[in-house]
Amino acid sequence: MKNTLRHSLPLVAASLLTFNVDDNIRELRFTGAGSFHTKIDNVSQLVPLMAQLSMRGFGYKGRSKSWGKMLVSDALGMALMGGMVNAGKYSFGRLRPDGTAANSYPSGHTATAFACATLFHLEYGSRSPWYSVAGYTVASLTGISRIVNNRHWASDVLCGAAVGILVGELGYWISDLIFRDPTGYNYKLTKKQEGTLESMVISLSTGNRYISRQMDFEGKTVERTDAFGMNLKTTFNPSFARWVRIGSQFSVSTEKQKVLTRERPAKVFVAPAISLGLSAGVEWHPWQRASVWAEILPSILFRTDFTNAQDEPDEMSSKLHRRSSFQPAFQVGVAYRVSDYMGIEAHAGYQLGEAVYHLMEETSTWSIIKKRATVPYRGFEFAVGLQFYPFR
Repeated sequence: MKNTLRHSLPLVAASLLTFNVDDNIRELRFTGAGSFHTKIDNVSQLVPLMAQLSMRGFGYKGRSKSWGKMLVSDALGMALMGGMVNAGKYSFGRLRPDGTAANSYPSGHTATAFACATLFHLEYGSRSPWYSVAGYTVASLTGISRIVNNRHWASDVLCGAAVGILVGELGYWISDLIFRDPTGYNYKLTKKQEGTLESMVISLSTGNRYISRQMDFEGKTVERTDAFGMNLKTTFNPSFARWVRIGSQFSVSTEKQKVLTRERPAKVFVAPAISLGLSAGVEWHPWQRASVWAEILPSILFRTDFTNAQDEPDEMSSKLHRRSSFQPAFQVGVAYRVSDYMGIEAHAGYQLGEAVYHLMEETSTWSIIKKRATVPYRGFEFAVGLQFYPFR
């Protein structure tokens, strides 16, 4: 039970903290995927549970010694999930981001997906960690789709994930008490799954990037605002040198530019700033559960087209484009492992690069580059987030 709470409480805390940035994440969603919509989450939420039942049906033995024990665990977990989700939805009465109903918190689809993934993990995760990775990947994509579909706030999804993990583990815990069989089949990981792979860390963080404030387009001043963003990073420590840290990072943030002119009111342009990079550095463990790291992070900032935030129907409209560019960065961070599978982290970084912008005038029949500028794309970043350890 102690480990059960350790697996879910960090997500509850993250959910409460995310209330402060829900609007920023929603704005990021509209900037990068404003018209996106999918119904695949209605099916994907049940995929891990269907995989568990199918594997058992084909005779692949898992943790439970019988069909009965596994089905009781599943039924208990799903029943608890339904009760907790509905109690939360109608107690909090939170309005959905699309304004359709006041039952947003927590996300039921996400809770279902993570409950199914946890049931799958507890049944077959000891046979191979890849089953757990697959289940939780599907659950995570289901949760992300609820945000991208504009059906839930990010804090709804985090709370739904916490509920799903909690009820899945409670289902097996109660089933163990009923059947007086706390172990069942307990296959251990093989040595081939240890070492470098065992050290893998997947982190998801959010924060602000404070970049250079102004640039000049030969008489036109452009002000850049601070950018809110999210980072998805994967790192590992090679088995031959545990102090070495290698990984990759995908980042997306909202970039806003305000073009100031004397002739017209200021125009505000917005676009997603998407980058992908590799990281290399060193890592130190001062305590068993704590780590400190420093790394370099060269990345590519991808080309983007800015859109007019006011959506003005001018016959002639200014357009702003940013070309792809190389962006080296430096990061230092700390992390603390809360449980065997989850931890918290905080990091600070400095980005050092340049960006090329084109300010264009366009009509329905022609476009021309009016101004061109190469400017520093530099600034500090501060972020906090969660770490996940899929192979430990």
